[in-house]
Formats: sequence, structure tokens, C-alpha cells
Amino acid sequence: MTEPAAPSGRVTYTVTGADLATVWLAANLLGRFYRTCALIFPPAFLLIEAPELVVDYRAGGWAAVLSLGNLYHYLFSVAVFILLFPPIMYAVFRYAILPITTRRTTRRGGVVQEAVTCAWTGDGLSLTTGHSHRRYAWTDFRTLRETTTTWLLYLSPEAAFPIPKRAFSDDAARDAFAALVRARVAG
Repeated sequence: MTEPAAPSGRVTYTVTGADLATVWLAANLLGRFYRTCALIFPPAFLLIEAPELVVDYRAGGWAAVLSLGNLYHYLFSVAVFILLFPPIMYAVFRYAILPITTRRTTRRGGVVQEAVTCAWTGDGLSLTTGHSHRRYAWTDFRTLRETTTTWLLYLSPEAAFPIPKRAFSDDAARDAFAALVRARVAG
């Protein structure tokens, strides 16, 4: 018994700064963001608590610093800092750093604003621009992530191809592509 032919299709779109921002944000939320927070957290916490530690040490030495009341205070401070620090850092990355770097990259010509044609069959996907053509088997993609505006096809944990949903002319074409990709790409 033969497997029914997979749908094939083609869309053409232009990669925008918003598409790149989506890829960057998704890649950073997969791990780099939390590793960055983990590196920044200890020095930031010490900078905030150091003046209080110095005052306590001067007032009563190490006994005052390590008293039960101060330990509860430090534990509470750590808990509050752990709860507040990642969302604050996320907001800084998402709403301050990301828009600025995306605009700067786009303005400097880091984003080649040319048409990309994405064609797919049951065997794989090909991406064609005015300067290049690359064909990928579905097995080349490690994972698929979907945002509200874009599909991200990952070749590695940090390399993804954005395929904007706006490239599809109607919901039926978009749904057929999504079903094919979900069936062919693991993860």
C-alpha cells in the first residue's frame, strides 16, 4: 500500500525585522536568556545587599551578619529577587534591547530585504532568494516552534528559518502547511 502524496506548495515573502526579532526572541527564551540572568543575578544581588552587609558587620561583626533575623531577611530578599529579576530582564530585552538592535541591523543592511520563496513537498523544503537556493530534507530540521505570527524551523538549537504566516493567502493553505510540517518535523 502506498502512502498518499503529501501536499506541495510555494509561498513568497520578504523577511522583515519583526521576523528576525521573533527568531532572536525564541532562541533567547530557549536558554540563552536564563543563562544570562543566572550570570547577572549574583553580582546584581550582591550590589544591592552589600551596603546592608557592611552596616551589619560594622555594627556587630560576623555574628550580626549571620544572625537568624538577618538570614531570614537575606532569604526573603533572594526569593523576591529571584521572582522579580527574570521578568524585569525579559521586559528589558523584549521591549528595549530587541527593538533597538533589530532597527539598527535593518538600517545597516544586515537584513537583506529581498523576496524569499519557500517551496515544499513531501520530501522537504527549499528556500530560494535572488542570490541563493538551498534544499532541506524534513529530517534536517530538529524542531518546529510556532508563534502567533511565524513558524520557526530549527536546524540547530540557535539556527532557525522564519516562515511568516502572512505569506499564505488563506487559512486553508496555512493549515495545510502547518499540518505537513507538524507531521514531518520531530518536536
